[in-house]
Amino acid sequence: MKLKLAAVGVVAVGLAANASAQNLLSNGSFESGATQDCGWICVGVGDTRIAGWSVILNSVDRERTSPPACPPEGWLPYDGEYSIDLNGCSVGGILQQSVTTIPGRLYRLAFQLSLNAGIDVGRLRVHVNSLTADFLAPRVNASIQPWTHHEVSFTADSTTTVIAFESLNREYSWQWAGPVIDAVSLEEVNPNLVVNGGFEAGLSQTDCTWVIYGNGSTQLPGWEVIAGSIDRERLSPNCAVSTESWTSFEGEFTVDLDGASPGGAIRQFLALTPGDRYRLTFALTGNCGPAFKRVRAEAGAASGEFEFHCAPSNPQPWTQCSLDFTASPKLTGIVIRSLSDAGQNGPVIDAVSVARVLAQCPADIVLDGFVGGSDLAALLTAWGTGGGDVPRADVNGDGIVNGSDLAAVLGAWGACG
Repeated sequence: MKLKLAAVGVVAVGLAANASAQNLLSNGSFESGATQDCGWICVGVGDTRIAGWSVILNSVDRERTSPPACPPEGWLPYDGEYSIDLNGCSVGGILQQSVTTIPGRLYRLAFQLSLNAGIDVGRLRVHVNSLTADFLAPRVNASIQPWTHHEVSFTADSTTTVIAFESLNREYSWQWAGPVIDAVSLEEVNPNLVVNGGFEAGLSQTDCTWVIYGNGSTQLPGWEVIAGSIDRERLSPNCAVSTESWTSFEGEFTVDLDGASPGGAIRQFLALTPGDRYRLTFALTGNCGPAFKRVRAEAGAASGEFEFHCAPSNPQPWTQCSLDFTASPKLTGIVIRSLSDAGQNGPVIDAVSVARVLAQCPADIVLDGFVGGSDLAALLTAWGTGGGDVPRADVNGDGIVNGSDLAAVLGAWGACG
């Protein structure tokens, strides 16, 4: 396998974040499944009582522990009423789900981890196809065990990725106590493709001041100055006192597009997927003297002009600008150009980003960016079910794959976007 795997973990401080993002996994909080009283049910190999998931080794417990109706058993669910103890009626259970992925794209698997308080430490192994990452959840001195948030990032190299959670707690003296998981999600990551979009890399600036990059300069990593000159300004957070009329949007640095003279412009070339849609975004403010600042953003064949009107007090606010464009057959040039004629007081930019526009296309069941025969075949495979191994076949999310989902697929036939 050629998956690139990276794992991180932090203490969870709230409910699942970014609820608006599309979870590619079905039933990530285990709320869908068999009707269940308070407590636990043991789910073994071949048992279908946890919707969307399969037990492929030994057994797991699906626990319902949500006060006041269902008192806790050493932990509370992170999301909803249910969670999974990966030691069921035997040790070392494995819970698995297969999901459609697009080769070459980056994904993030996130989950919450706790443990059954009957053990000293919950030991978990996450499988992404043939790769693995191990995590620990130590018991704390409290009646309710906490949750920790963990993530695994990987680049898919197949149209199908198998996600599995395995208990490494195999001590038979504590047969029914293992690591506990909840709020599992898999999302496609849409990374910033711009190099040095926050201008944090560049010439050494130990003082809280500015450095001019002249026309033709390539000393600002990732960028080339293609007209006039620019100022790279160091302002915050280590520069509490500043004579400038703005603070940085992110990090310590910003760029004033009018350096020693007006009309500065910077450019960066990006290798994007030809024909795909992308969005250029950046934060805009002003080195204020005249009442407004103007810039032109250019991306491939698209362009747009943006204005910032100076506020009567300092520091000046930031406004977000965006431009959608289609990637060129070869390299796509990104240009941000000052249209100011106010000498050295120009428009100021920060946090430049280019990311692929994720099409909102629920009928794209196989996630190939097109609604067509492959999606129709996947829908017919899951016909009459809740989705089963093809959860996205339930396009309208009503719990059954039927004529309504077929109508949605036929109605969206063609390219997404």
